[in-house]
Amino acid sequence: MLPIYSITVVKACDLRSRLTQGMEFLQNLQAPLPPSINFVSGASSTADIELVHVKGVHGPLRIAYGIVF
Repeated sequence: MLPIYSITVVKACDLRSRLTQGMEFLQNLQAPLPPSINFVSGASSTADIELVHVKGVHGPLRIAYGIVF
């Protein structure tokens, strides 16, 4: 079962405004990259065959971000 909430805390100096800048940042780290990297911008949603909308199907229903300055 997937969690309902996800809380992520990031340092402000690690934020990037573009995906390409984020990938460059990750590639410049001294540690090897994992085989898979996922960029999540919000809760997923879908509709079944009867067009019933369901939110949070493939991950948390709600996502909160904390930024440390």
